[in-house]
Amino acid sequence: MKKVAYILVVAVIVVTIVVVGTKRQQRTAELGPVPQLAGRPMVVEVTEDAADPMQVLLGDGSIDERIASLQKLDKNLNEDQVQKLVSLLASKDTNDTTNSLKINVLQRLRDGDGVAPDIADQLMSIIDNAEHNEEWRVYCVKQLGSMYGDLSEGDAERISQSLWQSLKDNNRKVSGAAFVALSDNINQPGFDKGKIADKALELANDSNCELNVRTRAFRTCAKLSKKDALPAIREVVKSSDNRALRIVAISSIGKLGDAEDRPALEQLAKSSDPHISMVAKSALRKL
Repeated sequence: MKKVAYILVVAVIVVTIVVVGTKRQQRTAELGPVPQLAGRPMVVEVTEDAADPMQVLLGDGSIDERIASLQKLDKNLNEDQVQKLVSLLASKDTNDTTNSLKINVLQRLRDGDGVAPDIADQLMSIIDNAEHNEEWRVYCVKQLGSMYGDLSEGDAERISQSLWQSLKDNNRKVSGAAFVALSDNINQPGFDKGKIADKALELANDSNCELNVRTRAFRTCAKLSKKDALPAIREVVKSSDNRALRIVAISSIGKLGDAEDRPALEQLAKSSDPHISMVAKSALRKL
């Protein structure tokens, strides 16, 4: 009897093992083979954006994307990249966001070595073309003036000629920017101080010119001892409502004025405006 019971128990165990094995095989078939991880790391494929930064920059993506691609370019630009960036500066798009892109491109070019003449040629072409955005032309004038001391004598001479030509531009902001650029280089060789002084006098007498240009004209007249500007400067001190312009005029009188200006300066030295008072006292000491 015990033997029969033993046989039944063994049979049950065998059947159970077979059933469990069969179910495991079915489950494995459903899930597929188990990855073999032991002895080697799992490989994860990482995909990278393979787009050429220059292609993105020259494309029609967003301004942010294009500026980001500009920053991905190698520090040392090759000749082809330089030419493409220089050409991009000549884009005639007129919106502010495109100006922002071109400003970044110009700065990137100026950070490089040996490309200044190429940039200068393009900037002069842009300045001469009234089809370009006014703000972009004005910015190019400023940049051209700041490049003067970094170029060879021949290239610098061409910049000087371009700035003098831009003084005649019909756009007052462009011509005003050219005057500021010329006055910035007043001590550089190749610039005629007498001609700059004459232009400064003309602008000092022009009450309709841009504020920043007229204040620069006052300073330039003072620096170059252009006393013919005194009547216009005195009139500004006397009657102008523009505080910034009056302060520059008061300071200029300190360099150009004489005893005739002392009473007015003494009165201004008592001003409740601390800046005007300070500038007037300084001008009095210089008379």
